[in-house]
Amino acid sequence: MRLDKMKMLIIMAERDMYQKDLAAAAGISRGSLSTIVNGKRCQPKTAIKIAEALGVDITEILEG
Repeated sequence: MRLDKMKMLIIMAERDMYQKDLAAAAGISRGSLSTIVNGKRCQPKTAIKIAEALGVDITEILEG
């Protein structure tokens, strides 16, 4: 599953979050988050953690 980089960056900016903040809130490493943001696929459970950390439904950050 791939996440939409622009959607994530917009939501992060609205919440004044940096990747390190989002990674900590989602319980994943900053390196893993960076890889996902830059287009690599991730497991559904990781995508759910990221969506929850952003406070959005997962459908709001999915690519496509």
